Amino acid sequence: MKKVFVLLVFLLFTAGVFAQDQDPAYMKAFGYGVVMASNNGFPAYKLYDPAQFDYRDKVFHAKAEATLSCRVILPEGTTFATYMQKLKTQQSKNLKYKTSESHGWRIWCSNNNNGELLVSEKYPWPAKVGDEPKWAEPVAEQFYEETAENSSWSTAALKWEDIKFNLNYYFKKGNKLFIAFYSVIEYKVPGGEMETKWNDKLNIWEDVVSTGAIGYIYSDPIASCTVVIE
Repeated sequence: MKKVFVLLVFLLFTAGVFAQDQDPAYMKAFGYGVVMASNNGFPAYKLYDPAQFDYRDKVFHAKAEATLSCRVILPEGTTFATYMQKLKTQQSKNLKYKTSESHGWRIWCSNNNNGELLVSEKYPWPAKVGDEPKWAEPVAEQFYEETAENSSWSTAALKWEDIKFNLNYYFKKGNKLFIAFYSVIEYKVPGGEMETKWNDKLNIWEDVVSTGAIGYIYSDPIASCTVVIE
């Protein structure tokens, strides 16, 4: 787990489905524990359409003038509940003040809004699942609240309409996107009491006096992908 900061949490209605409903052709093409990025329409869970994906050398490619939608397949045999329980076990100190449990997406861009490259030797591109970009905060996020129904799901999808307002500015030729899927717990410790927060400089969790602000605890990325915009 890395750090916490404020984001909007939305209710999950149609973003995920039961594993047995998903077209097995997705797993045959991409395997498990992956994020798939479609540059040609929304990837329906019951019908895999290979024409929606341009996947070469383990990287997705997308045209800047089109749209981008995603689908995640969790590692085999796992569900949303698997990762939420793991997160609770790893970070239990703030759970007394938990306000919601969610799952969703965070997206980083290789360049800032001035077009300057942010990736460097000091801040390299994530090399494996579980790694997270260090060069800047995400440029777009979309999270969905966990419910009794969707806790048993093993897939979820992200529509262009949900992220285009924040992502559209960065969806430019020459940029690269890193897209990752997470579990997250929202909490609110009353001001003056102790809460556990991530210290970016020391790379440790530490107890601090709460200001009363809403906080978020993220899992490590559960699945991720790279998208090259052409």
